[in-house]
Amino acid sequence: MPATVPSSNTEMLAFDETLHATVFFVAIEKIVRTAYPTKLKFSQDTQALPEVFMLTFLAHLILSAGLLLLMANLVRGVQVEGWGAAFIGALVLGFVNAVVRPLMVLLTLPLTVLTFGLFLLVINALMLCLVAAIVPGIRVQGFGPALLGSLVLTLLNLVVAFL
Repeated sequence: MPATVPSSNTEMLAFDETLHATVFFVAIEKIVRTAYPTKLKFSQDTQALPEVFMLTFLAHLILSAGLLLLMANLVRGVQVEGWGAAFIGALVLGFVNAVVRPLMVLLTLPLTVLTFGLFLLVINALMLCLVAAIVPGIRVQGFGPALLGSLVLTLLNLVVAFL
């Protein structure tokens, strides 16, 4: 399904607010990365390391929540009810991608090799469906929107990583 353009003034205002908030949080993450580079050596300042990692984690969490909201505005069939659901969804998505996704990749490795890696797109869509099943404020209406949503989310994360 193609990305939809908001039709009413209310939808346009919500889309515009989400876009501005996401750009704002990208700028915050960039500032945190510049002020506290994550490649600090332990010999430099061991007291600052927990603070650096916490700031980086919080910036990444806020940015991921904003990207979830932006993805929900771009993909018809994916709904995120607000910032609260987006924050919880970002946390759950991070956990699912760290724990469940590697197991799925390992179990489906022969199929992934046969499809030249394209089955990883299906795994990403299944992870988004799993997050929607766990988090109360996130809904995905079928596999198609989940596949398109996971692709959009991946592309948005790539854009942010290159900024």
